[in-house]
Amino acid sequence: MKIVAAVLLLLVLLFPVLVAAWWLFPIFVVVVVWAFFRFEGRKYLGAILKPVAILTALAVIAWCWYVPWKRTAPQPVESSLSNRTVYGLFRRSSGHQTSDSGSNLALDRNAVLRTIESQRISLRKISSALEINASVNNYVARNGSSADISTLTTALANLQKEFTAGVPSIPGSLLNSRNLLDYTQKVDLDLDRIQADIMSPTTTSDHLRQTRLDLSDHLALWRIPTLFDAVEKVETALRQSFKTDIGAPVCENTVLYEQGSDSLVARQRITIDLGNHKASRLDLSGLIPYDADHSLLKIDVIEDNGTPRPVNLDDPRVPLGESKQLIVTRSFAQPHARYPVMSSHLWVPFQGISVRWPFPLTSSLQLNFVLPDDPGDSWPYILNVSSQATDSLRYIELPEDSYYLSKDVVDPPADINRIIPRPEAPRLADLASGKGIEVELMPVYLRNPLAQKIKSNLAVENLAGSLLAALFTGFGLALFGSKD
Repeated sequence: MKIVAAVLLLLVLLFPVLVAAWWLFPIFVVVVVWAFFRFEGRKYLGAILKPVAILTALAVIAWCWYVPWKRTAPQPVESSLSNRTVYGLFRRSSGHQTSDSGSNLALDRNAVLRTIESQRISLRKISSALEINASVNNYVARNGSSADISTLTTALANLQKEFTAGVPSIPGSLLNSRNLLDYTQKVDLDLDRIQADIMSPTTTSDHLRQTRLDLSDHLALWRIPTLFDAVEKVETALRQSFKTDIGAPVCENTVLYEQGSDSLVARQRITIDLGNHKASRLDLSGLIPYDADHSLLKIDVIEDNGTPRPVNLDDPRVPLGESKQLIVTRSFAQPHARYPVMSSHLWVPFQGISVRWPFPLTSSLQLNFVLPDDPGDSWPYILNVSSQATDSLRYIELPEDSYYLSKDVVDPPADINRIIPRPEAPRLADLASGKGIEVELMPVYLRNPLAQKIKSNLAVENLAGSLLAALFTGFGLALFGSKD
């Protein structure tokens, strides 16, 4: 009898899973009642049917507790009074929630990071000055009599004047390759120092705001705005002379959760239409974030309808063929993404992920366009890859049948494995500033199409009812055993 009692208690504890198909339970009750009256007089069957009848009666109470006829949309597991009580006993700190002060600190830090990244893009354009100066000089020498290059020659003369003037900390002209390399390395180190300072765990919002105010004045000592403007004018004149009209890159931003490695993989697919313009080389160094772990970052390039080519992050310069369209995909894996929604001490271990965006909102890449009158010569063109304030994730891809609930996505989703954020959900800029899209996942053993259909009745919402039914069933079985 003790073995029977133990088995029946186990069945009650597993009742929410075993009787998940609610419409079958009334049939089960009818069968038990019929069997009880039909075989009550039998010696062995009657002894078994009595505890089964008690169990069934208490299961009916539990079944009523679940209110199976009330079909509602899935709710957060924290929503019920019973779960809040259980949480107080069993829940662990997930560590994914942030305070208001922490959120403000993330916003202030991100604002400074955007300014620094903008300066890095300016520095990349300045570092291309020698190449663009040589290319334009050659082009002007070959087409000096042409009347439509006057704007180009004026812009080139301005670039040569500004770069010859140099900066106080670098003696000599910046048109000297060694001086320009020294200049870019020193500015890069200066930006690295500022970035390391603002990333310090002891930094405050007041310090970040003051750093942002002082940053423009500090970098003006390097004459970055002036030198950038000089290169920009030459680049603009080149675009006008060669009628180069390259549209802004089109970005598709998605996130994939990989169950096996417990990683959130952020993916940015950048599509560039070259039209009739021929590019000989693509430099992707501007897409590699500052201090990014190269083991977690991947970049590949597709020319037209070709196969993806992985990019060497230590030398991200890619030679190009006769391409009309380029697709650049960069992905970054964020490990240890999963956190417990309820403690693993409970029998339904719901888990969650917090989706954030790891890439800077402003990046760049460099295309080298072939000069129309000399296929052996080219000029560098910096193309900005920027995210607007209104940009959002296109979708979040999850393991099959693993989605349970998120207040930030369209529910019910058209594709249960690719959930789409709501219009009011955190945008890309928010996700890069410390905010997150919280997604709750089904337990591994409930990831199937049937569980997706009945998840609004999952017993985690009524765990206290299951425990209560188990308690009364054990009490009834104890009484039954004492009479025997």
